[in-house]
Amino acid sequence: MSASRSKGPNRRQVGGGSAAAIALAAAAPAVATAAVPGARPRAIVFGTEPAPTDPTPWDARSVEHRVVGPGRRSIGCFGLDGAGLNGPCAAVPGADGTVHVIDRGNARIQVFSDGGSHLRSYGTPGKAASDRSPGQYGPGELFAPRAIAVDEAGFAYVLDAAPGYVHVFDAEGNAVDQVVVQVRDTPAAPIAAGWLEDGRLYVQVRKE
Repeated sequence: MSASRSKGPNRRQVGGGSAAAIALAAAAPAVATAAVPGARPRAIVFGTEPAPTDPTPWDARSVEHRVVGPGRRSIGCFGLDGAGLNGPCAAVPGADGTVHVIDRGNARIQVFSDGGSHLRSYGTPGKAASDRSPGQYGPGELFAPRAIAVDEAGFAYVLDAAPGYVHVFDAEGNAVDQVVVQVRDTPAAPIAAGWLEDGRLYVQVRKE
């Protein structure tokens, strides 16, 4: 396994080892803000076993371009900018009561209040290039976001399956870290995530 960093927002590369067990103790970014002062991003562990299931009260309905929550509350409608959603594929609650929605078709994350008001977006569309190898996308640049986890301090961990990245954003939506996932020097796709009992984030990687 090897790791490399770039200047500015962190970019780390994970490679080598077997597809069955890839582990990384994530170092904290040099500068990061959090909803909890002094908090740092969680350590991340990778493997090919199924990720722990973390129940979410929100159901992403991709075809309907909305998410449905407790009491059948509906958030979102079709749109390519602003508060719109284009094929949302996952939604999780934040510790502060917000709802973070993967707006897959627009390659971004939309944040709504529990009542459905649009608050902000984070993440930007990466270059629509056929070359999705590591290094082609910068921190926070998304191509095909697939899963998301948000910790108690407000850090969001976005799994981008196509290029094989895990992007870390702080509570204000700034990209503070980027993990490039590789198996035997080949880009690997992170496909699911869940919290372990020790507080680390487990990311499931698709088997070769």
